[in-house]
Amino acid sequence: MRKREFLNKLKQGLQEMSKSEIEAILGYYEEMIHDAVDSGENEEGFIDRLGTVGEIVSTIENDNEFVAMIKEKHGKGWKGAISATAKAIGMFIVVIMSITVVSVAIGLIGGGMGFAVIAVVRIIGFDSTVSTYLVLMRVANIVFGIGLAVLAIGLCNWYFQNIRSAFKYLTGKLDGYLNKGGKTNE
Repeated sequence: MRKREFLNKLKQGLQEMSKSEIEAILGYYEEMIHDAVDSGENEEGFIDRLGTVGEIVSTIENDNEFVAMIKEKHGKGWKGAISATAKAIGMFIVVIMSITVVSVAIGLIGGGMGFAVIAVVRIIGFDSTVSTYLVLMRVANIVFGIGLAVLAIGLCNWYFQNIRSAFKYLTGKLDGYLNKGGKTNE
């Protein structure tokens, strides 16, 4: 018997079980057959050594621990690997974005405050020959520098408040997508 035929008969024999249990059991046997074939075994010979579909169904129905073990193993298969990989890549991107945001913020804060300090120093060193226009321009520089620093602080604050919830939302969507077998309701 070939793999597809075996899995179809097994699915028919497990109709009394929940959909998630059936999917886990089918995934378990499909992976087992795939591993055996990858190890050089003959697909039909390996499936014949598993026993009849009726024997397998009987064993599964009478052994709740076996079903629990299969469900646990199924959750750690390729879908779990994809989920873990996507989360690791996502976390890497978040870290890189965070470093970038903090670097830009530090640059803006430093530049803004430096701009403001230079303008204050020029006002304090006020020379009677300096025009009112130049003094107003230096005051505008102070305001601009402080505004730039405040903007950078606000940007960092907003970013770090929202990035965690956005990351949790996206990883939750990924887990939901993988747990539904790649199908979404949206």
